[in-house]
Amino acid sequence: MSSFSGRDGHGFIDFVLLLAGSIPSIVLLFDDSNFIKFNISTTNEICEIMKSLNPKVGECFRNLLEPIPNLSFRRATQKRIQPYVKSFELTLVVEHRGIEYLFVVKHLERTYPRDLKLCLFEIHTQLEALSKEVRTPRFEVVPILFSPYFSPQCREICTEQGVNYLDMCGNATLVTETLFISKEVERKPKTETRKLRSIFGTKAGVILRTLLLNPKKVWKVKDLADKSNVSIGHVSNIRSALIENDWLEKLGSGVALKRPDVLLANWRENYKRPLGDDLYGYTYFHGRGKEQMLGQLFNELRDEEYPPLIYARGSASEWYAPWLRDSRDYFYANMEGVALLESRLNMSFVDRGENIVLNVVKDVGLLKDHVNMHGALCTDPITTYLDLWNGNDREQEAAELLAEECFQWQK
Repeated sequence: MSSFSGRDGHGFIDFVLLLAGSIPSIVLLFDDSNFIKFNISTTNEICEIMKSLNPKVGECFRNLLEPIPNLSFRRATQKRIQPYVKSFELTLVVEHRGIEYLFVVKHLERTYPRDLKLCLFEIHTQLEALSKEVRTPRFEVVPILFSPYFSPQCREICTEQGVNYLDMCGNATLVTETLFISKEVERKPKTETRKLRSIFGTKAGVILRTLLLNPKKVWKVKDLADKSNVSIGHVSNIRSALIENDWLEKLGSGVALKRPDVLLANWRENYKRPLGDDLYGYTYFHGRGKEQMLGQLFNELRDEEYPPLIYARGSASEWYAPWLRDSRDYFYANMEGVALLESRLNMSFVDRGENIVLNVVKDVGLLKDHVNMHGALCTDPITTYLDLWNGNDREQEAAELLAEECFQWQK
């Protein structure tokens, strides 16, 4: 299960050798049966021994602790704490600036927010008993969770619960009376990227939009599938993934959003604008004249379930929460919508100097989910927000204003 486990001590060797790094010291570790002692003298000696070991886990701890000066490792009284540390893969006594810390490390193979909360509850229960047994004015118990990857949401949960963490990507928090380490990296493991892609992909996006546009509604799987126009099986898969991430909760015979704000924040960080062909056009109509022509066109299309042309991005946001000023109009469209602009606005295609920007979308669900804003057909507020957030600085400001105006959970 973990590179820390192993009665023969190999898992602990992996940890200690890399943990010590270039710090000459005597390291004493123990599991639930025996102390394991190493006398480490030089980094070269460590490297020679490490050739036969898996360095991944230990390298993470080495990178975390190696820069810390005046760090040493000392022995603890094993018998007193043995009953309290059986569920932890590794325990380590560290001295820094005259204070002894008992690092108790737990390895998690995966960390979904829902499961993490249960794990933290168990850890706090165990450590409460352990702290009463070993805590003195110069001795502090420090829990550390280790996992291949902690998502931003999981890191936030750990921080709120006062539990330190470290993952193999380099994200870490270690806070004690004399230590403060906080690291965040942009890199994600490939498995995490694939998992997020499945949750926030095009097909799943239809389901997410349905949920976020009805944030207080309790959904049954079939109703959600019908509303989103996707298969029941796909809805079930996305439902399970959202529950694991603590974004969705079971209520009676259905499910409802638990944290729509957190779900949307994660989506915007993993969002890709809809697939389609970008086209750039120019019309000599401008100002109020162009607005009137488009108003007449939208009036003719208002009763269509899948209108061929709708406002998008900044043009849509102007109807929800006016902020941006842009001479260009942005649209999501199909080829029928492109033809309408050519005929009604005398639009011609250009390589530069455009005042019309179109995305001929492959996901026609975006057209179906349009909103009629005082006669203007616009992308729904969720899509508009995501498009803006992934734009420039001014578009991000417009996205925040739109969220304040349109999203119930913001109020």
